[in-house]
Order: sequence, then structure tokens, then C-alpha cells
Amino acid sequence: SGSYDMTGEQEKYMFQEYPRPFYLPYLLTSYQEAYRVLDIDDIYNLTSTQHADYETRINKIIKYDSKQPCDEDDTVLQVRNNLSNIQVFHFNDTSDTSPLKATIANNDNLFLRADGQNLACMVKLIYDKHPEYYKMIVDTIRNVVPDFHDFVIRHNSEFLSLEWFNKNNVDIPWKAHYLSDGSLRFIALAVLLLMPSELQPQVIIIDEPEIGLHPTALNVLSGLIKRASLERQVIISTQSATLLSQFEPDDVIVVDKKDKYSEFRRLSNHDLANWLESYTLGELWETNVIGGRP
Repeated sequence: SGSYDMTGEQEKYMFQEYPRPFYLPYLLTSYQEAYRVLDIDDIYNLTSTQHADYETRINKIIKYDSKQPCDEDDTVLQVRNNLSNIQVFHFNDTSDTSPLKATIANNDNLFLRADGQNLACMVKLIYDKHPEYYKMIVDTIRNVVPDFHDFVIRHNSEFLSLEWFNKNNVDIPWKAHYLSDGSLRFIALAVLLLMPSELQPQVIIIDEPEIGLHPTALNVLSGLIKRASLERQVIISTQSATLLSQFEPDDVIVVDKKDKYSEFRRLSNHDLANWLESYTLGELWETNVIGGRP
């Protein structure tokens, strides 16, 4: 569920297709505060020069260093802090040059990078500092990736890359290149969603996590998303009817294009109760009962 409260015309207005991408902060605080900070009421009447001024203000918020004195008011700092606690993750690239297969310095473990480049470093950190979470991650991956036995943990290496043991030969380390695309993506998702909450951003956004995953893996993935959402805000975009069917209507926001803006509409368990006696939520989407079609 969202951390903001916008209904009716305010919700429709806030999600209009503005000519610049920097309007994301409006979603991260209450819309009243967004109005006060950025004076959104006259946004459509701004000149190009005025738009640039607003971008400069947003950049100032994003680049603000909390250790340095700042003359901005508390609302601006709240917007800045909300922005810094959001991470959009893309694990789609599984090519030979994929960041997930990169070799990286072993101290790059402050947070998981958006493309998973430092996945091996985060795995080692969880192994060293949070063994109970490490075990949970490994057990979950074993349920989805048949040949996976464990990660290779190198304790005295200056650089790390993702390595694993095959359950049929636990004496030979295997590189990430020997994982299927779907297996590699699931491993990254499992680490992200099962790591301790203090290592996660406050808001986790994942773009199309279903890509390359077996339907069984999607069932497991939905459970990981629900678990992570107990302590973190998790937002996913999906085009998978199978994944959609694992959630309740109250969990889902449908996006429809209306003329020059996008309309965001939350579904309701109550409104769809009769339909769901005979159909899954994914089937209702495929038959255009709930909208969200191209």
C-alpha cells in the first residue's frame, strides 16, 4: 500500500504527463507538502526557463549533504531524504557483459546496486554478518534453481564475482555464466528481497521481475515480495498475469492512459469479490475486466 493519500481529482492531477521527469518527489510526500515546496499549482504555465529553475531546485535537494549546514526548510529535507531512500532495480541484463557477472572490489557492500553489480559482495556480507538470513537465501534459491547448492565465499580475495557450487559437484566453483538467465535473475531477486531490512532501501522498486522466470519461481517470488513489504515499501511493475494472480486486488494499482495523462486506479477486494469466485485476478486482467490494457 502507498504511503501517500491522494484521491479523486488530486490523484488524477498528480500523475499527469508533465514535460520533465523530476516530478517524482510529488509521490514521496503528501501532496500538500509537494504543493508548498514546488508550487505545483501553476506547473503547466511555466516557461522553459522556469522549468529549469525547478530542476535546479530538485538537484539541490538530491545533492544535499546532511553533514553540511543547509538553509533549506524541513520539508525540502524530507523530500530529499525520501528520494535518497528509493532504489529502482533492474536485473534484466544477463548477457556475457552483465553487471551481475562482474568482478568488483570486495568492499563494495554498503548497499545493493541497482543493476546488481556488487551482488557477490552483498552475499559475502550477509554470510559474515547475518548467517540466519544467508541460510534463508540459500534455501530459497535451492527450491527454485535445481542444481544450486551454495555460494562460493572467498574470504581473502580483494575482488569478488558471483560464484556457486553445483549440487552434483560441490568441489568445483562455477561462475555466474553457467547459470540460466532466469536462475541468475531469481538469485539477484532473492538476495534483494531476503536480505536484512537494514540493508534495503526504504522503497524498493522492481521493473518486471517476472522476466525469464518459471511459473513456479513466480509463486515463490510473490512470497518474497510480500515478506519484504512487511518492513519496506515494495513497488513492482509487471506484465505477468501469473504473478498478478498471487496478490489481492487491494495490492494492485492499474494504470490506464487517458488522453494526455496516466490514470492510476487502485483495485478493491470488495468490488471484485464476485468475479474472484470464478476467475483469478490475472484472468480478469487478460479479459480487460480491470483495465490496464495497451
